[in-house]
Amino acid sequence: MNTAAFSERFPRFTAGVGAKHLPDVLPLLTRRTLAAGEAASQQDQTGGALVLVESGEAEVSVHRDGRDWVVGHIGPGGVFGEVSLADGGTHSATVTARSPMSVLVLERATLAALRRDAPAAAAAIQRALCHTLADRVREKSDQVEATATGGVASVPRGALASLAALLFSNGA
Repeated sequence: MNTAAFSERFPRFTAGVGAKHLPDVLPLLTRRTLAAGEAASQQDQTGGALVLVESGEAEVSVHRDGRDWVVGHIGPGGVFGEVSLADGGTHSATVTARSPMSVLVLERATLAALRRDAPAAAAAIQRALCHTLADRVREKSDQVEATATGGVASVPRGALASLAALLFSNGA
């Protein structure tokens, strides 16, 4: 994918990385395909990769109280795995392909090597992660507010409360 197409598909990530570093970052991304039904990430398993969705759709779910709760969907232009890339911890949710998907993956080990070899480009990726995390916190805050005011009827209140607890707890 060239820089113009990438910038159009992932504008927020591109804004964080910046035009200067984007040509250095694109070769670090590995293209991967997922079949419908394939898990891209599993809740509570160690992560370590940022995933950018080129095409296809995925379902985001959390397992709580003996049940799986669908808490969102990710489509083209979507990003996930940013928290485990940043801290090397476990995934807070399971992401499962609902249709065949094409994704771009940035592995944690690649980012670590980049920190050593090209610190400015690594800092640009970290800025992009900050943008992505800020967007995610705002989105989830809006969902929690809508739930508290009765504005979300299709998502169980317990699922959003559990997700909010994951996002805002000290251990997340």
